[in-house]
Amino acid sequence: MGMNEIRAMNAKRTGYLPPADTYVEVKPSGPKEKKPLKRSRPTKRDNAKEIEAYFATVEAEHAGDCQCWECGSLVPDKFIRFATAHIFPKSDFESVAAHPSNYIILGAHCCHDKSHRVDLFCKMGIWKEAVERFLIFEYLLTAEEKAKKYYTLFREAAMASFPALFPESITHQLLTNA
Repeated sequence: MGMNEIRAMNAKRTGYLPPADTYVEVKPSGPKEKKPLKRSRPTKRDNAKEIEAYFATVEAEHAGDCQCWECGSLVPDKFIRFATAHIFPKSDFESVAAHPSNYIILGAHCCHDKSHRVDLFCKMGIWKEAVERFLIFEYLLTAEEKAKKYYTLFREAAMASFPALFPESITHQLLTNA
């Protein structure tokens, strides 16, 4: 209850009304009318069916004998979805959110959280597999997505780890050293 409502109740109870120049109209309390949100880009709901189909495909492909690709621990079939780690996060890189190569299986209880930061990710044994998969879908990333910090950090770490996979970096190094 707001201050104006309290003043109005006191005025009603005591019979005192403030002078007309200080009178404030009291608005009724209650929930405000909800306005529709303006959407500047597609939301998770827009591609929800595509993401559901993506996870269903991954689950079907790995059902039966699924293991963490990093440490080899068993991943039960009902937890495969939670063990599916996107190489490039689906929330920030929507153009490749449901790409069939944009995932690795990392146990939700053991290794999954290490893939969220590039500095930790590049120290994992699965790093080369992640970089090779990245090279498959890199061309699909939009210019806005390539301007994001995660992309830059990932690509720089990948080029430093595996320069042979990036022929343009070898050419650049030869030109720089010459």
